Amino acid sequence: MTAFDQAWSVVKAYPLLWPKELDNDPEFGAFFATNEPSAFTAIPKKGSKKKAASFVRLPNLWNENKRRNDSPDERDERLAHDYMEADVHEDVHVAMDNIGETSDTPLHNEIPAVIGQALQFQRRPRHLNPYDTTWDMLDEGMSPTEVAVKQGRGLAEHHQQVKRGYK
Repeated sequence: MTAFDQAWSVVKAYPLLWPKELDNDPEFGAFFATNEPSAFTAIPKKGSKKKAASFVRLPNLWNENKRRNDSPDERDERLAHDYMEADVHEDVHVAMDNIGETSDTPLHNEIPAVIGQALQFQRRPRHLNPYDTTWDMLDEGMSPTEVAVKQGRGLAEHHQQVKRGYK
């Protein structure tokens, strides 16, 4: 068993990765009703001594959610990559807040986070998402960074924070 396999087993078995006070928070609505990891970054108010913190919550692993007719191994592999992408996305928000780059404009906050997520997506095996346009752009000779920036700019506007206009 690799170090990643051991860590992944702990993550799947440890339900306290999400702050308990956010469970059943009506502001999140259907946020938890998903087959993918849910993630959130708590950004403290200006002047607070608290630091930003990110959280990633796995979906209910005991629920028989079958996606794309994946085998159990493929489901686990897809979930691991989805988890890492959500984690990178939220960690970019934390990093931005740590250097004073959190903005009142949601799109400003989401473009770098989605770029980070897109870079992480490129590390997943192609067979998990064989028809994603990422692979076409890479095969055409675009650099991983160019692909991520293009996707970051295009996908960030669809992020729920941007669509709702939250600050």
